[in-house]
Amino acid sequence: MRRIAWLFLIVLGAAGVAHAADIAFMGSHVTPSPGTYIAEQDLQIRAQPKNDGKRVGMIAKGNVITVLGKAVGSSWLAVTRKGKPYGFAYGPKLTPILDGAIENDVTGEINVAIGHRCGYRISFLGCSEVEGQLSRISDYEAIVVCERSGKRLRFPAQMFMTEAPIDPKGRKRIFQINVDLLDGMHGLDDIFSTSMHYDQDGGQVRFDQLSEESYGRKTPTIPFLPATSVPKVIGSAMDIALSAWSDKAWDDIFAHAR
Repeated sequence: MRRIAWLFLIVLGAAGVAHAADIAFMGSHVTPSPGTYIAEQDLQIRAQPKNDGKRVGMIAKGNVITVLGKAVGSSWLAVTRKGKPYGFAYGPKLTPILDGAIENDVTGEINVAIGHRCGYRISFLGCSEVEGQLSRISDYEAIVVCERSGKRLRFPAQMFMTEAPIDPKGRKRIFQINVDLLDGMHGLDDIFSTSMHYDQDGGQVRFDQLSEESYGRKTPTIPFLPATSVPKVIGSAMDIALSAWSDKAWDDIFAHAR
């Protein structure tokens, strides 16, 4: 029965919906906050959340680990291995990461305005290395089809999501997502970018900014959307981006994209 309860916590946490009360973990109280982290240096795994706790293992620099939560009143994180309790790792030496890979394409539809509707399909391309960093960037390609005032247009968009938080110290699990239109797809001389933030702890994607102010609405139609899984994050980011573009942006896209 105890093992079933433990597995239930792990599965629920992986779905991104568990924010339960403190639980017992190897004799310590832990506040659940499931996630995946990467070691910034070689780290000792200890049986208790303290420097002089018994050493039970080690994590090599660059290795990825699964975390159940944080030990109450400390900076130590509860680490699991193969679905079982493993020990505690010192949190400040770990960086939270997000695996942006998706097995299936993400599709969706959105009413941008009256008489203006768009649909899209987003495919995962792979990951790009970031020079000087342990984490990577997840890359995607989107095909967008829009109907506006009786005209129909099909155009590509590039997307990426950071694997590591935009906070360099990783204290907040907030990741950047971009929807980019390359030059030649609009009236600008450079890439037109729409940036969003995914707040993993808050469970939502939020509009951040546009690379061209005149291409944005004065007030974003959809400032944020809930998201608790990577496919939902990607789809929500695309919905927010498409709804954030101004009539001027859409006029230029329909005039230039082919």
